[in-house]
Amino acid sequence: MNTIFKFALVACLSSMLTGCFGVGDLEPYYQSPLSAADQARLMAVNDTLIVPGVRVGTVFLGATDKQLYDKMGNSIESHRKDVNTTMVYTFQNVIADVNLWKHVVIRAHAISPIYATADGIKVGTPEADAKAKLGASVYDEATFDCNSGKYCTDDQQASKSICYDSGLIVVTVRAVVSMLSVVDPGSCKKP
Repeated sequence: MNTIFKFALVACLSSMLTGCFGVGDLEPYYQSPLSAADQARLMAVNDTLIVPGVRVGTVFLGATDKQLYDKMGNSIESHRKDVNTTMVYTFQNVIADVNLWKHVVIRAHAISPIYATADGIKVGTPEADAKAKLGASVYDEATFDCNSGKYCTDDQQASKSICYDSGLIVVTVRAVVSMLSVVDPGSCKKP
């Protein structure tokens, strides 16, 4: 039951990624077009490395929805968000947000400790360790506004989002990394 709750919380955090904690300034589509050579190189990747601003394992920013399917197969679950401009595909250990107008991956979210940055930051890493390795962030704030009269669970009240110019967003719950999101570099704006 605890695993189901954690999965539901991570799914909720992913769904709310662009609107609830200051990432609303993220552009609605991936900004940096990839050359054919870059796409071919990234399609050949078969590892679990998180590269900020580029990829989570085999899911890379700028991949077409067809390339995503070719790499990952069928998703476990999918739903629309962002006023029906984004399709969210949930796979076993990663979530991909695809812009429905451009048909490209605009965000990728690691939801399992099998994915890690080159510095070893992954789901389960203590927040203090992640911050020490990543340095200064663009912002570091509560994920949910629980003071506006809406109901928040204890885990939502204890969650934070830490956004870096490199194209990495670290989401923590109770001072432990619960999700790592890769976005377009420089897209984090101070709210």
